[in-house]
Amino acid sequence: MRGICEPGYTGGKRGEIVGTRTTVLQAHTHQWLGTFGGAGNGDYRGELRRAVAAIQRYLDAQGLPRESAIIRLDGQYGNGALVADLAEFAYVMRGRDYQLLDRPEVQARLHLPPDRASDPS
Repeated sequence: MRGICEPGYTGGKRGEIVGTRTTVLQAHTHQWLGTFGGAGNGDYRGELRRAVAAIQRYLDAQGLPRESAIIRLDGQYGNGALVADLAEFAYVMRGRDYQLLDRPEVQARLHLPPDRASDPS
């Protein structure tokens, strides 16, 4: 899943209408599973919950287990506050708040060996 959600810009050549958009794209097939938007800075957590529901419907329709999905979050979704909204999906998140790396539980995990190493052959 790719999420796009940024504060609006109301100057220059872009006009005066401000909105946000969250998009859900199946990476391998490039199928659009959903797009959700709102006025202003929107309700990004509500949009994320709708996106997670769309992903679950896709998995159910394809007969795939939840464990086969990885959600990628970008933009406004780069903080830990929304982890509860991910409904136990695996996820990758590009942080917008790098102070998360200073948290003791994150530092403890970073000092452990990897869960699994890739096979070089």
